Amino acid sequence: MSVAMVNKKKFRVMFFIEMWERFAFYGFQTLFMLFIAQEKLPSQEAYMIFGIFSALLYTSPVIGGVLADRVIGLKRGLLLGTIVLILGYFILSISTTMNMIIAALSLIAIGNGFFKPTPSAIVAKIYDQDATQSKVAFTYFYMSINIGGIPALTITPLIAIYSSYHLAFFLSVIGMLLGLGNYLFKRHLFDDVNSAGDLLALTTVKIIAISVTLLLLFSLFNLILHFLNISFYMLLIFSLMVFFYLIIINQSSPTKEVKFKFYVGIILLLESVAFWVVYNQMFSTILMFSAKNVDLYLLGFRLSPANLVIAEGLAIVIFSPAIAKFYTMLKRNKMKLTVPFQYAIGQVFAGMSMLILVLAGTFFSHNAQINLFWVVGALACFAVGEILISALALSMVALYFPKKINAFCLGVFFLTVAAGGAIAGKLAALFVAFPKSTAVTKSLSIYVNYFLWLGVISAAFGLLYLLVAIAIQRAAKRMQVNID
Repeated sequence: MSVAMVNKKKFRVMFFIEMWERFAFYGFQTLFMLFIAQEKLPSQEAYMIFGIFSALLYTSPVIGGVLADRVIGLKRGLLLGTIVLILGYFILSISTTMNMIIAALSLIAIGNGFFKPTPSAIVAKIYDQDATQSKVAFTYFYMSINIGGIPALTITPLIAIYSSYHLAFFLSVIGMLLGLGNYLFKRHLFDDVNSAGDLLALTTVKIIAISVTLLLLFSLFNLILHFLNISFYMLLIFSLMVFFYLIIINQSSPTKEVKFKFYVGIILLLESVAFWVVYNQMFSTILMFSAKNVDLYLLGFRLSPANLVIAEGLAIVIFSPAIAKFYTMLKRNKMKLTVPFQYAIGQVFAGMSMLILVLAGTFFSHNAQINLFWVVGALACFAVGEILISALALSMVALYFPKKINAFCLGVFFLTVAAGGAIAGKLAALFVAFPKSTAVTKSLSIYVNYFLWLGVISAAFGLLYLLVAIAIQRAAKRMQVNID
């Protein structure tokens, strides 16, 4: 069997486990804000706990990435993360108090820390010899995320409406079990895919050390989720420290080309924070806006606000193959659209998605409600930006950073998502937190003003990134460095 065929088999296994993990995660994520805001907490506190949890969710891969790279290995990290996620989702599905919910969130964040960097790092190793194939593979890999999300976004919100949130959350457990079973059955395919940690023996001392680490992380995350405002600033400080650490690492790069690419990667990671602030609106303010100011009836059937998020996933599935073919076409014609330019374009699309909601709320509302297809259009617009930034960010890490710290840098990428989540939660708590009894006309005005500022600032960042991309392109040409 050819190397290409073997690589395709490996890719399909990673595609499948990522798909089921995303099924579990999206089923949980799209319902959680509605669950705690409507049943457990005032909206201001709900936005903050969602923002801080989102930050923890994506901060933890920094720790998980390091341990996967150097201690337990990518494949063991994948297994450990999956098992902890299953436990977290199970506790959430039976939770009756905020303490149980916070315990479940802590486990989900920890499990995500070990799981999230590993499938991407494994795919990067499979296609580490071909930059174009890496871009294509990661674009299709990112599509797996949304294939998993679509059934979750269709089924779980309806179960929550017509049955219970707890039963809806239990579907996440089932999804993770399916992904785990398939990986265990085909694990032998990855015998030759190893990080430094995979080649080290799993000793008793190492098992004890990992167990203690898990316990400490669980205690720390519980504490963080109980002190939200303090945690917000601590997470931002931690993010800055990690970026400074990256800069320090780069000082020992062996050549100018490696150092230049490293710096480009750092710039792109910093740029993505603004994108993730907008991204997190989809699972927080846009959900709450849809619950209050969107006509959710379709053909006489009432949808859940969470059902609307399916539009973004469908758009990604539809647009991803076309964009992947576009990359191949550019290469065939000896042209290329470098990642810095893709980031700039993606950020502009993110801003445009917010402005679509502003347009609808300002000119096309009826009785302070807009048609649900305006939200669908906004999310479809955002999907283009997500493909250009999030999907290619995974490939960007593989292309710009040294392979020996690949999983760690993927963790740093997820740390930018964490910063975006924390900032999004803080902004929402400051500007769109209001009592449930607020009139729909008042809430529409608040949301439209919030989306307006968010959209304008996001689009402005996109234009700024375009200038940065031009500067990078000129510097690369002057130094004769290929930045892909």
